[in-house]
Amino acid sequence: MASDVSLVSRLYLFDNDLKLGEENFADIVNKNILCLLYNEAGKNAFEDDVFRIFNHILVFENDYQANVIKILQKYSAKKYLIPDETMLALENVISIPEWFDQVLKVFESMIYNKQSVSEKILQIIADYFYLSHDKKLRDRLFHLLTMVDDNQDVSDEIFDILELEKASLVISSNLSDANHAIVYLFEKTKEGKRLTINGFKALSKVIDNRSKLNEEILKIILNTSNNEQIITDDLIQKLVKRFKPHKVQKYLLEIFENLVKNNQDIPNELSFKSEIGESVKNTTRHRLAMLTS
Repeated sequence: MASDVSLVSRLYLFDNDLKLGEENFADIVNKNILCLLYNEAGKNAFEDDVFRIFNHILVFENDYQANVIKILQKYSAKKYLIPDETMLALENVISIPEWFDQVLKVFESMIYNKQSVSEKILQIIADYFYLSHDKKLRDRLFHLLTMVDDNQDVSDEIFDILELEKASLVISSNLSDANHAIVYLFEKTKEGKRLTINGFKALSKVIDNRSKLNEEILKIILNTSNNEQIITDDLIQKLVKRFKPHKVQKYLLEIFENLVKNNQDIPNELSFKSEIGESVKNTTRHRLAMLTS
């Protein structure tokens, strides 16, 4: 026998049409049904009829998407599983930047509930992990990806992201196996893998802590620039500060050449060495002219 919630959900007006005279009452009916579903979320598992409403709204009805996401947040937080069809519908919404954080909470609960999530969702999470300047969000996303790796099989791409981040944290913390982590970053960037934000921070920290530029660190940065990944401004400034125009610094010069090729700016001046920027640009232009002649 169908539950009361399921029976009420069957009254949902998918065509948004309930006219009495000139007035359409569909919006009132549908909002009341969604309000009921929110109040009942987490008390018992929803039946298929309820999720059919959610799927329809997430795919076709922008007006009620916020209501559905709140219901699913509450429902999944109570450790109830989300059907695959609804997960697919959520994929369409999480890719919209203004909805990311709210939909992420649903997937976060799913992951904590040890429910498998799709590769598309993992890739979206990974993209935000790479691009976000919010440290708390990055830490949260890294933790989620780590949990997913424990819960299910992940692609090589997601696995590599996790290992790159772990290696970066080892380097930043100057742990005993930091040198092995540096070698790992070199090998992976040589293969075309992208550094994480913490990867750049780790390299920057090594440069700060050593009086002489570490050749292995420069090779990693060179690989990264060869991969056309944007080098952080902070790291560029530190490299320019260490650049000696009249010394042979092969890796540094190649890095600066790549910055020009990748349309990144080289600072025109820095503290204590305001003349370096233009000197680097001129040297780079000369080298590039030789390469293209």
